[in-house]
Amino acid sequence: MTEARCWKCGVAHDRVLRELQRSDVCRACGAAFHSCRMCRHHAPSLHRKCREDRADPPRNTEHANFCDWFDPAEQAGEEAQGDDAAARARAELDALFGK
Repeated sequence: MTEARCWKCGVAHDRVLRELQRSDVCRACGAAFHSCRMCRHHAPSLHRKCREDRADPPRNTEHANFCDWFDPAEQAGEEAQGDDAAARARAELDALFGK
């Protein structure tokens, strides 16, 4: 079983991913665990910020929510944000080549 690792600060917690409750927060930084940022469907580069088409987009991806499609990611936060890295790289290329 995989331990819960905070999406914001990276601190590992003794909670197992599948046992996360909506009210669970990181003991180190207070970030909500049941949030888009902790979900495997989270995709910052997409307009709706979610790969699950049936999910209602929340107002804030960092706050706890009641999403029925929430599925905790094994790696959340900076290390899991491949979409963000690709978007950053694209923005740097656009700046370099004047798009």
